Amino acid sequence: MILVLIRRNAIEYLRTAHRVMSELEEKFEAHVRGYRARAENLKKALSQKNILRNSHKLDALFKEHPPLSPSRCPSGSEEETYEWSYEIKDLSMTLSGLRHPQPPGTKLSTGTGLLSCKVVEFYSPGRIGGVQGILPVKSVEVDFVIEGSLKDEAGDHPLVACWHIDTHVDDPAANARPSQEREDNHSLHPLIHYQFGGRKLRPTGSNVRGVMVLDVPRVPVPPLDLNLTVDFIVTNYLGVVWKDLRRDTRYAAPVRTSMQRIWGPYYQMVSSHFSNPSVRCATALSFHPNLL
Repeated sequence: MILVLIRRNAIEYLRTAHRVMSELEEKFEAHVRGYRARAENLKKALSQKNILRNSHKLDALFKEHPPLSPSRCPSGSEEETYEWSYEIKDLSMTLSGLRHPQPPGTKLSTGTGLLSCKVVEFYSPGRIGGVQGILPVKSVEVDFVIEGSLKDEAGDHPLVACWHIDTHVDDPAANARPSQEREDNHSLHPLIHYQFGGRKLRPTGSNVRGVMVLDVPRVPVPPLDLNLTVDFIVTNYLGVVWKDLRRDTRYAAPVRTSMQRIWGPYYQMVSSHFSNPSVRCATALSFHPNLL
């Protein structure tokens, strides 16, 4: 009799677990479909303006269903939370209206910039639209490269401009090492930050004269997803076209949705540092370590 009860309980447990996983997969699939639909609208708006030269890069987004992995909820609660990620490599975007390139005489090689973006997000099935009221983006890695050339009496010289947005994650093992072995322990290192330069500059580094490129300052930036990353490029490199795009709902709606979902709680979190100074918010300090 006891064995029968154990068997029944085991079967019921497996059925419940299967039902819960099915419900989770259905909710997450709907969440991903929403992402995919917004990316498709963004692509249509950009393609109409001839901004994308390889729109198939966006077509491949979520071609394979993104996997979920259990994660600690970023709000500190005990609710069920998962991580998932997506990535775009070498999205070619037409540039226009670039002003004051240096050195004088610089010509763009292709008139394009190559954008690569990888985002890791949190997903909580108990919250409508994923994770709201907390920061849904765990990490973002962005690389942007522009190639050009300069011709003078010595010949043609390749030029490259590049910058990246990184997510700095503390390494407990690194913190345990002696201070002289720790990298960047002496300088400001915001959780998500913008930096000019990087590995892409190394091949041409030996040709640089009169310009010094350092890996500081690291400028804090709010979390970004794909929509906000593309908008970052458009707002900085496309001038008048950007103003037209903001009037196109196919472009504006996805960007606005991401702003509300990601930047809303981010700016509330930063604002709370000043509105309630008696409570030091660890998350605010991770984004802005210089806050007092």
